[in-house]
Amino acid sequence: MPRLALLLPLVLLACSPAAPAASSPPVPMGEPPPAAAPAEERPSARVTAVAGSRDNEANARAKIIFTNPAKRACRVLGYTLVWARNKKRITLQDLTLPPGETRERWIKVNPDDGDIAALTPESGQVELETDCGH
Repeated sequence: MPRLALLLPLVLLACSPAAPAASSPPVPMGEPPPAAAPAEERPSARVTAVAGSRDNEANARAKIIFTNPAKRACRVLGYTLVWARNKKRITLQDLTLPPGETRERWIKVNPDDGDIAALTPESGQVELETDCGH
């Protein structure tokens, strides 16, 4: 009997369930988990019109609208007009977009820049380089 008394605690210990693993604190019922902070919107630009040049029939002009939906002013350092395998890079020093506002610029495109006939508001894309103070 003394042997059984010594083995009984070992048998009970071996048969007991393992302790639960440590976990993060429980989320109270009825409350959704905290949402991640939304990313701030960035400025964008688009081609809205293409017209003939005033000074040379061989050239064209593209109207570009810059929009800043952010809550702070952003400087446009430069942009690239891309269309039908063509690119024209523009560096700027004086274009600041106030929060929630738009600005308009016209860019001159000549035959050396690429196929002017292929440039349309639908084919033209604008890649922006901005500084919004982040």
